[in-house]
Amino acid sequence: MDSNFFDRFFRDANGEIIIAQMPNLPIIVWLIATLAKLAWLSRLNSVKCSDSYILHSS
Repeated sequence: MDSNFFDRFFRDANGEIIIAQMPNLPIIVWLIATLAKLAWLSRLNSVKCSDSYILHSS
């Protein structure tokens, strides 16, 4: 089999075409932790903003 760009990047060792694969566990854990952190920080910022608005509006 001729080894060109397509063969090297889109075929496995058996010569079968591979389009996508399941990401490994550390990437999944990192992604979930990052999304949770962003959700937590955005919630904290919205609470701080609403509290400061209440304190400064009176």
